[in-house]
Amino acid sequence: MTLLRDEAASKQLALLRQKAELASEDMKTNKDLLETRAAKQLRRYSDRIIELERLQQAAIEDMLKEDKACQISAVALLERTVGQESQQALGIDCGDDGKLCEGAFDAESSSDAEMDLVGEFGEDGQAIDPGWS
Repeated sequence: MTLLRDEAASKQLALLRQKAELASEDMKTNKDLLETRAAKQLRRYSDRIIELERLQQAAIEDMLKEDKACQISAVALLERTVGQESQQALGIDCGDDGKLCEGAFDAESSSDAEMDLVGEFGEDGQAIDPGWS
């Protein structure tokens, strides 16, 4: 008697084949389920990365805007302070706004010393050494 002619062995072989096919189908189903879960998780991670990059870019833009505002404020404060100190040094009172008075250096209203000081600055705004020392 051969194995193929043995009916009990044939039934057992069919049962083993059926179990193997079921196990293979279960494995395929589990694989598909895991791939689906992994794909969803990767999409969530990708969405989070995109959102974090967007938030990072917005934070950078906000910091740059704040920095620019601070620079503008610092420059305005510096210009106002330098302007007020210059006015005080020249004995000019133009109020609290820190702006130079128009006509403050008119030849009729300024002393010779004030006119000399005004003339001691070059076109670039840098002081020119008057040679008084």
